[in-house]
Amino acid sequence: MMKKLTALAATLLLTLGVLLLCTSCGSVKELSVDKDHLPQTVFVEGNDLDLSAGQLLADDKTVSLTDPEVSVTGYDKNTVGKQTLTISYKGKETSLEVTVTPRFQPAESYLYFVGETIDAVSIRLRVTRDDGTNFSVSVGDEGVEVTGFSTDTATDALRLNVACRHDNTDYTGSFTVIVADPTVSFKKPRKSAYGSHELTLDVTGASLTLKNADGKVTRNISSDALTFTGYDPASVTAENPSATETVKAMWHGREMATFDVTVTYSDVSRVKDAAKTLSAIDWSHYEYPTDGKMYQPAGVTDADGKLAMSALELYYSLSAKDADFVMPAELDSIARLAIIYGYNEFYAAIKRAYADVFTLALDGGSVYLEYTCDTIDTARAGLAKLAAAEDDDTKLIFKYGNLLKNEKLSEKCGETVIYQGAEMNGQVVDLAVGHLMTIMYDSSFFLKIEHVLEKMIAIPDLLTVPAVWTADTLATYADSIEAVYTKFVEISLSDATDGGIYGIVNSWREGHDVFEILYRYYYGVSKDTDTDVSEAALKKINKMVDFYLPGPLEDLRTSVLSATLVQRYMASGAQQAQYGQFPALMESTMFFSYYQDATEQIAALIEEGDEMYIFLYANVFAQSVLSLQVGSYGYYALQSTSAFDDDCLAIMKQYLAVWEAYEEDPTYANTTDFSTKVDAMFRAFVALRPNQQKNVLATINYLYGSLDFMALYPSENGLYSEFASFIYANYVTALGIDLTAEEGDPKYDLFLDLMAALECYANGFYSNFGEFMSDAATVFATLSADDRTLFESKLGFLYTDMKDKFANFTKKTEGEGEEEKVTYEFNGVTLTDEWKAVFDEMNGELTRLSTAEQYIEGILAQLTGQSTPLYLSYLASFERVRLLENKILTEGDDTVLFYYYNQVAADGEFPSYKSVYDARGNYQRYLILLGVDVDTYEGFAALRTFLMNYADYFWTIGQLMNVMDPLASTSSFELTPASLKAMFAAFRALSADEKYMMLGIDSLNLYYGGLEAYFATVWQSNTNLSKLASALLAVEIAYITYDAYPDETYTYEDGSTMTTKELVVTSWDSFLLARRSLESDELTMFNEYFDDMYTYYYDVCEALAAEN
Repeated sequence: MMKKLTALAATLLLTLGVLLLCTSCGSVKELSVDKDHLPQTVFVEGNDLDLSAGQLLADDKTVSLTDPEVSVTGYDKNTVGKQTLTISYKGKETSLEVTVTPRFQPAESYLYFVGETIDAVSIRLRVTRDDGTNFSVSVGDEGVEVTGFSTDTATDALRLNVACRHDNTDYTGSFTVIVADPTVSFKKPRKSAYGSHELTLDVTGASLTLKNADGKVTRNISSDALTFTGYDPASVTAENPSATETVKAMWHGREMATFDVTVTYSDVSRVKDAAKTLSAIDWSHYEYPTDGKMYQPAGVTDADGKLAMSALELYYSLSAKDADFVMPAELDSIARLAIIYGYNEFYAAIKRAYADVFTLALDGGSVYLEYTCDTIDTARAGLAKLAAAEDDDTKLIFKYGNLLKNEKLSEKCGETVIYQGAEMNGQVVDLAVGHLMTIMYDSSFFLKIEHVLEKMIAIPDLLTVPAVWTADTLATYADSIEAVYTKFVEISLSDATDGGIYGIVNSWREGHDVFEILYRYYYGVSKDTDTDVSEAALKKINKMVDFYLPGPLEDLRTSVLSATLVQRYMASGAQQAQYGQFPALMESTMFFSYYQDATEQIAALIEEGDEMYIFLYANVFAQSVLSLQVGSYGYYALQSTSAFDDDCLAIMKQYLAVWEAYEEDPTYANTTDFSTKVDAMFRAFVALRPNQQKNVLATINYLYGSLDFMALYPSENGLYSEFASFIYANYVTALGIDLTAEEGDPKYDLFLDLMAALECYANGFYSNFGEFMSDAATVFATLSADDRTLFESKLGFLYTDMKDKFANFTKKTEGEGEEEKVTYEFNGVTLTDEWKAVFDEMNGELTRLSTAEQYIEGILAQLTGQSTPLYLSYLASFERVRLLENKILTEGDDTVLFYYYNQVAADGEFPSYKSVYDARGNYQRYLILLGVDVDTYEGFAALRTFLMNYADYFWTIGQLMNVMDPLASTSSFELTPASLKAMFAAFRALSADEKYMMLGIDSLNLYYGGLEAYFATVWQSNTNLSKLASALLAVEIAYITYDAYPDETYTYEDGSTMTTKELVVTSWDSFLLARRSLESDELTMFNEYFDDMYTYYYDVCEALAAEN
């Protein structure tokens, strides 16, 4: 019983414990959300509640909000806003506030006006993630796409759908905006008047303002956001010059406002329309100007030209802003025709209105003003017309000149090529607007012409000297003459002067003596004893030289200047030739024509003997004439070694006579006189020796040898000289040759072969000569009997001469087939040993002459950079050559003479005669360069003999001055006391004039300078002796000068003077003083060389001293 009770009690106790336990578990005193473990409190609309991250605090215990005993109520996922949740746990409740938010929440309430685009408002959106966090984006950001946008109609809530991708997560949702009808206000643009050229509406100042109903939202729309329609400047034309147009202000395709503008046909449009018309002109063709007019494209009318000129005038009137509306291409279209048409009309008007007063003539790309008023009445009439400017031509001249001489045109179109794409003779025609502008003149230039005419017309009245006057009476009219001189000076200072003015004014006076009076007066004043007065007169004479020269001197000026100009052209042509270019001027004929005129005028001037004319010649022309004579491409340079050859000079004279007659009248070529003179000229030419022929060809063709061409054989460009042209013209006619015949003419072929053979032989091209002669013989054999007879009657002399020369050659053939080479060898003669020695000696001296020539003007002069005036050595060696030549000519038989005149060894070589001929030509030319008269030198036989005998001395002593002697090893001079004393004696034996001439021709001072150099070497250890030698030589030089010019007086820089006699005595005293200081052994050494000279000059000088 006890055990059962115990078990029952235990069971009751257990049950009671469980009940007590259960009672204890169902009761919570305090319940709250754990702040340290808060759940998500923000939820995206539509998302379920998720509190899994949160916990409760129940009586200090934590309980997960997902615990089954926890219940949550009060959440509505579809209701946006804050919500309070009730959380229950074991009979205890607590609350939690959560927020339900849209996925996309605008940052504010956004309002659009009807018609706006989405980008009119900057929309910012907050995007909430599923976990309650958020981020912000803007509509328009990358990854944000909005659909459903439309502002076509007003609405309080326009729902926009959004899709957004952020951090690789896609979000979708929507939000709303307001679309409202705006209240519109519009401000018109400031500009309301337009020119027809203004293609763009200027809406500066225009604006549009939009407001909502309550005025809280305002949108200012700039003019840039508006579009304007209804503006059409093209509706205004020349025929419809003005219109009013209504312009609509459009915003997003909706008309928001309207306003009116006026459009007027403008000058800019007139210019642009003219340009459009003129742009159709084809400028791709060009032709040379005819009758002074530039080529105007085909189809261009006078109306087109006037349109271009008026358009250009309008363009100048435009403001800088308006001018910018004219495009460069448009202005170019106007400028091209304006400059061509305007140029042509401008110069045509000048010619019509003022041809008898002045002309503006184009020459070589420049325009030259030339006054043409032969009478003073013509000048007066021209001045009156120019000053009045009332006639149509003068108005046009001024107007077109001002339009085309305009800086704006130069700036805008100066480089515009006129004839675009045009070519002439294979060269692009690059003539630009600016080129023609340089030869246009505005009205200011013609005002200068007025002033010049006024001064010209005033001069005859100023000059009161009567028609009959003498130089002695001119002082009476000094004031009048001074006034005229002043007026001429004023004319010379004008930009509108012309060298011909002075001759015109001079001719207005009956005696044509205006300048004769002025020169005679001032020349007389120049002799005044008052230095200031004399110098002032000379200055005026020098000034007048630039104006006009008196008497025959003005004609001489024309000849000299013309010859000088051609000389310069030839120098320029030679520079072109260095680059293989053929210049326009290929011959020197014009130079020789002008030079011949000048020399004849100078001869007449000298013969007249007028003191003033001679004075003016010496001061104005002497230097220029010297340059024409001895300068590069001057008379002696062109004539080369034939400058003194009468035969060559005669041919040049014949040629110039024909040339001048032809230049005066080209129909002269059709006359019998032409044929007769050309035939005589050519016969004389063929009769020359080959070297003379070559020289004549080189004289006429100044680039002969510098360029690859033949002077007597036509190239594809024809013949290169009138000399050859005359010959061809004459014989082509004489032989009845028709150059246009297709079948050709064997007579012409024969003529060509003979002309080529003639030139080849003259140049030493013997193989070529043989080939042409072989061809000539073949052609000659084919001639018909009549043609042969005709040819022999006209050119038999040429054929016979060439055939005779050809007979001296033998044809040689080497190789076979394509390797075959044909040459022609000269059939020479053999000299005896005696004559061979003569030629060897002569060739040695010729080698010396060639060396001296190289020092004077050839390659050695070029290498050293300066000429070495080895004239004395040249003259000395030439005297030896002349002696040997005389021996050959007087003692040689036919074999010797044939060898001398004809013998050659190979192509490019010439007979001995040519070398002697050239040496003689250079000898004569060098004498001229030294200022020595050739005939006078020839007459000094003793001097020439002295030079010949002591040629070796000059070459030997030259070596002390670094001059090379090609015969140094065989023909040197032995410098010994005996040889030198003999030379001194031979020199003293010369006449006074001969000794003085030798001083003049010894440009290198070989004789005395060589002696001083020798004694300085021999007595280098005793300078007293070498100085004494120099002192005695100085005495001799002083005496030679005195002997030639006993009355001459020297003026030194300090103003002191000394006669030549006093110089001799002073030099002698200085020598004696130095001689007395010598020791006896020194005197012995000195006398070994100079005792004879000392004795001679002792007697001479002591006698002179006694005379003093």
